[in-house]
Amino acid sequence: HPEAAPPAARPVLVEPPHAYAGESGEVFPGTVHAREEAQLSFRIAGKMRTRQVDVGESVKKGQVLATLDPADSRLNLSAARAALNAAQADVTLASADLKRYKDLLDKGYITASVFDARSNALKLAEAHREQAQSNLAVAANQTAYTSLRAGKDGLITAVLAEAGQVVAAGQPVFGFAAQSQREVQIDVAEGRVAALQDAPVLHVALWAHPGKLYQGRL
Repeated sequence: HPEAAPPAARPVLVEPPHAYAGESGEVFPGTVHAREEAQLSFRIAGKMRTRQVDVGESVKKGQVLATLDPADSRLNLSAARAALNAAQADVTLASADLKRYKDLLDKGYITASVFDARSNALKLAEAHREQAQSNLAVAANQTAYTSLRAGKDGLITAVLAEAGQVVAAGQPVFGFAAQSQREVQIDVAEGRVAALQDAPVLHVALWAHPGKLYQGRL
């Protein structure tokens, strides 16, 4: 076959990019963000039982967003209560023993070292009780942590886990934007920073509200 003829040259117009100057001054494209944005997660690991909100949903402070299966947490709480009851029983027994040994010491039937040993046994039992009380408080907190709640009024911006999924402690479950002030993030060329800082007035326009301007502050 004969060789194909080379394509004819097509002239093109090359123009460098430049900032767009609108009717009211220089215009910069940007995106709107909440001043406070965070990823919400559970404080403990577990299997997600329910997810109660969707992307774009407004939530109130304290509202339950998702829950974990509470079975393990309830077992830990029951074990902590049992340990506290056992520690309290040890304190009661050690206190009664110390009282009996005090009577024997007053009558001269035992030495001071024996009495001191019983006194130390009571202090040890009381320390174990305090430890059991702390463990019970931790177990109670972990039971409460099976419910993920909104810390503030805001908006769910992303769903990162689903019901039935096993999540680790601290693993992001939701993207969250607090119902607070809004920020507009723009990219400005280095040579235009000074002019932007010296601008007498800044306006923000949204595609969702054409023709309406909002007062901006740098």
